[in-house]
Order: sequence, then structure tokens, then C-alpha cells
Amino acid sequence: GIVSAGIILLAIIAFFGFSDMTIVSIIETYIFPVLGSMTIGGLATMLLNYAKNRTKVSG
Repeated sequence: GIVSAGIILLAIIAFFGFSDMTIVSIIETYIFPVLGSMTIGGLATMLLNYAKNRTKVSG
């Protein structure tokens, strides 16, 4: 999901970021604005879908 993708991304940043500042600047330029532009509504929709999926799985 989005959380695991974020964790993987952070792991990649941690692994490569210190030796290659270009990756960090790319992420700051492209990734952070996308994350920052996530609206509360989008987040609420995500949580709602997550809750719906959980309900489906548990019956």
C-alpha cells in the first residue's frame, strides 16, 4: 500500500541519499510536493477504502 511504498522510499533515500545528494534533491523537487498536495479529503477517502477492505476481509 501507500505506507509500505513510503517506507521503501525512505529506505532507498537512507541507503543512497547520503552518498548521492542528487537523489535527495530529485525527491525534494518531485516527491515532497506530491505528498504535500494530498488533501484531507484524499486521505479520508483512502482511510475509508481501507476500512471497507478490512470489513470485507473480516466478513
